Amino acid sequence: MFFETLQKRGVRVVDGNSVVRDFVASGQWIFGLTDTDDACGAKQKGAPVAIVFPDQAEKEMGTVLIPNTAALIAKAPHPLEAQNLLDFLLSKEVEQQLVESGWCHIPLRQLETRPTCFETDKVKAMK
Repeated sequence: MFFETLQKRGVRVVDGNSVVRDFVASGQWIFGLTDTDDACGAKQKGAPVAIVFPDQAEKEMGTVLIPNTAALIAKAPHPLEAQNLLDFLLSKEVEQQLVESGWCHIPLRQLETRPTCFETDKVKAMK
């Protein structure tokens, strides 16, 4: 229902975040909703775009933040190996590497390297 209403109002729903990025970066759209890695990638390539997080004023609710996710599958055939992988992925060292590589823009802990695309400490998250 939500997306049908958007469509009736002329809002386009496309195949992915990078498609949104490309339409905005090329000037075909005046704005789009995408994730931080695509938005930052557009800025790093010199596209005339700005990253805006909704609802950042004092009395507003903040923006939705969705960190990278990983999960254990119930009754998976290799639970010990899966747990080891999760422990590795959740380590401070790997999170640091993800930030340095540009795959993580809002780390969950304080790290030596901070993302450079925008000031993460100033993003107000929705509770």
